[in-house]
Amino acid sequence: MKKICLLLLISCFVFLLGNAQEVLLHEEVTADTITPTFGPNYRNFLHSFMGYGATFGGTEGPGTAIRYGNSGNFLFGLRYKYRVSNFFSWGADAYYSGLFYAIKQDSSKVFPDTLINDKERLTFHNLSVAPYLRFNIEKKRGNRVGNFIDIGAYGEWTFRLSQFTKNKLPDGRVVRSTTTGLDYFNSLNYGAMARLGFNRWIFFASWRFSDLFKNSKNLPELPRLTVGVQVGFY
Repeated sequence: MKKICLLLLISCFVFLLGNAQEVLLHEEVTADTITPTFGPNYRNFLHSFMGYGATFGGTEGPGTAIRYGNSGNFLFGLRYKYRVSNFFSWGADAYYSGLFYAIKQDSSKVFPDTLINDKERLTFHNLSVAPYLRFNIEKKRGNRVGNFIDIGAYGEWTFRLSQFTKNKLPDGRVVRSTTTGLDYFNSLNYGAMARLGFNRWIFFASWRFSDLFKNSKNLPELPRLTVGVQVGFY
């Protein structure tokens, strides 16, 4: 009888000890939970993006006309955002920008030369940085970027300018050529930009204040306005 009572007491003790350990473990996990700091609507967020914009506006000076449907700006890079409050954030972009202008071929053409080609294009290859301020217009959005307005500026370094031409010869052969080492462009440019975003889809417009070409060359300035769409990958 004593043995049976002893076994019952030991069993009750083990059962109570097991329950106590389960409750203690559960309380520790809850106490150690940490609020994330990285994410679309947390303190820090970093993601990649890509975009394309069309050029608008006239050239400044005679001798060059643009084929607008074939001219534009392709860009891709990284975007960082720091959340200050539910309404306000700031951040910066670092990206590659390929700004290209298709030159119209007619008798009035004098830039970049007077030769008439089947197709001709000038491409500015840039590395760009763009700080911005963000104002969120969606109060309750959870851990998502939401809807927002960005206002900012950009600066870019043009590390290469290329001139591409394409011509079809009388015998049917096609000749393509690319000329680099051109020295009549400014290496540094800057401008302003604005964006309207709906989560990952963003409509943007940018205006270049600086001139693409050196003043000493007296060349016609190309269109300054770009309007397009971007997509964020997150």
